[in-house]
Amino acid sequence: MYLKQGFQIITVLTIFLITACDKGSDGPKPIVIKNSISDSVVFKKVMISGQPDYVIENAIEINAPVIIEPGVVIEMKSGASIRISNNGSLTAVGNADKKIIFQGEIDSISSWEGIVVSNVGLDLKSGAGDEGPVCRLIHCEIRNAGVARSGDTAVQAAIRVEGNVRLVMQNSHIYNSGGYGINITSAASRLDSFTNNTIEKCLLAPVRCPVNSFYALDSLSTFNNNNFPKIEGYYIQNEPLNKWATWQRLDVPYFLPPAIITVNGRINVLPGTHIQPSKGSGIKVSKTGSLKCVGDLSNFIMIEPATQEKGYWAGIQISSYEGSKFSYVLISGGGSDFSGFSLPIRKSNIEITYGGRLEITYCNIKNSSGYGINILKGGIIVDKDNYYSGNILGNKYIAQ
Repeated sequence: MYLKQGFQIITVLTIFLITACDKGSDGPKPIVIKNSISDSVVFKKVMISGQPDYVIENAIEINAPVIIEPGVVIEMKSGASIRISNNGSLTAVGNADKKIIFQGEIDSISSWEGIVVSNVGLDLKSGAGDEGPVCRLIHCEIRNAGVARSGDTAVQAAIRVEGNVRLVMQNSHIYNSGGYGINITSAASRLDSFTNNTIEKCLLAPVRCPVNSFYALDSLSTFNNNNFPKIEGYYIQNEPLNKWATWQRLDVPYFLPPAIITVNGRINVLPGTHIQPSKGSGIKVSKTGSLKCVGDLSNFIMIEPATQEKGYWAGIQISSYEGSKFSYVLISGGGSDFSGFSLPIRKSNIEITYGGRLEITYCNIKNSSGYGINILKGGIIVDKDNYYSGNILGNKYIAQ
């Protein structure tokens, strides 16, 4: 439990529980929640299996620790929402036999707003708040959420994470969202211990998050049964990728935003991963960074846009001397006119700058509007057994 020692749980709902469990002629009734929660409370099982135990009628705010016990069903009225803020936290830990369910009153897409974790004041950068997550969802189901409040479709999601907050999610299921499954709207937010989840039947992407958060997603989760079956990344300027991070193989592509993404840390891309650039995107590996993409014969790493258009995206620029290695990678469609890091005469799928070094073997390098690989003066390439096709200016150019 993420409650401080000595902190007494004040069950505000005790009176309602007694009333609800009064087995009179009508039997027990669900507990109706109309107001925000300012004192800590435990949501216990009230009704028989399958019936809602609690009904939330409108937008409520949680400003204290809330615990939900296994098997509890919470029904959300049309337009209702749960917002965790200030000193609030939500710990919903079910189990495989007794899942915790958040469901719409109407079993249809977008019947309620969703769960919002926002502005709880944790200073994660300084290490504060590491004693526990703000929102912990384990063996939970979130159904029929994602309605946009005031028509703001940019943020609608079953779960929205805003600001300096954390979300832990395991063995859980998001279904039938009218927006995203999960929308992480801030680079300061943290997605921790995300594993073995299923996000499906969403009108938008299963997950929208900063490119900095790609490492938090796991290969055991399922993302592919959605209207936009991609991890929709976005990039905040002046927020480079500084971490040592691994991008796992998912069942959908990582979708790069239309920006030049600077890598100052070390990114390791695992075999079978698919990276899908958008128009105008690119990857710039700085002198302190590295990009390691090592697949195998059965599991190529794919770095290509959805369209086969030549020059669709900028490509990859390598400026670091150590750590960048490509093996069994398909890279296609680079060399856009607006590359963001090279002149038009240097258009290519891969560019190695002065002081940069790339080891590249058994790769398929194709459909560049310029060169397959362009090595500037002072750049170093160690290459073997690569296959080139469709590169307009040529396969490989080494400046003298």
